[in-house]
Amino acid sequence: MKVKVLVFAHIKEIVGSGEITLELDNGCKGDDVLGKLTELHPQLADHCKYLKLSMNGEYISNDDQVLENSEIAIFPPVSGG
Repeated sequence: MKVKVLVFAHIKEIVGSGEITLELDNGCKGDDVLGKLTELHPQLADHCKYLKLSMNGEYISNDDQVLENSEIAIFPPVSGG
């Protein structure tokens, strides 16, 4: 199945683009999206434990199932004042 993945901030710099399409197995979970992205960009490995995911505009956990043709957004930690 295909999903569109959006990435931001320093994750975008690592990936080299703000958007990537991934081919994943049916029934995959949020962790599988991060795993595939890390497989393609190994330098992401140290960042994965801090990243938040959303699917079609709603936050999901790493254990939630990803639906085909979804838009997955990956957010790094944000701070500010």
